[in-house]
Amino acid sequence: MPSPDAAADATLLLGPLYHLPRQADRVAALREAARVTRPGGTVVAAAISRHAALIDLSAQGRVDEHNRRLLRAEYETGVNDPRTGFTTAFFHRPEELAADFVAAGLPDPQVYGVEGPLWPLLNALGTGSHERLFADALACAETFERDVAILSASAHLLAAARR
Repeated sequence: MPSPDAAADATLLLGPLYHLPRQADRVAALREAARVTRPGGTVVAAAISRHAALIDLSAQGRVDEHNRRLLRAEYETGVNDPRTGFTTAFFHRPEELAADFVAAGLPDPQVYGVEGPLWPLLNALGTGSHERLFADALACAETFERDVAILSASAHLLAAARR
């Protein structure tokens, strides 16, 4: 980045990590974010959950024999095949996202589930933000956002660490 060292109080990465299938490239992006963040500042990065594609396509009724094979491969490796309908990307498990942060010199990252486990239901039902089910799903997401057993059921993960 064309920014000087320690220039920002916080650095937000929305997109770079899931567009970088190789861990070395993700770590390099996080190191660069840390470089431009002042000591004591926060680096925050979004990631797509390893479970997102299978859950989303299943909720849409779009899993067929062709996609099932591709989704199983993605689930094993984390690398999405663009034939599933989304670009080449890396989908993280929560512990992989934390490991990327640690490898970049950002210790003790906190990982959060963004949408919570009910997001596919809201999408499938076409639930609007004004409806009670939406409010209940949001409360569920807030309750489980740090639960390691459930947070990866969110489509997106968010990690934050202090530099």
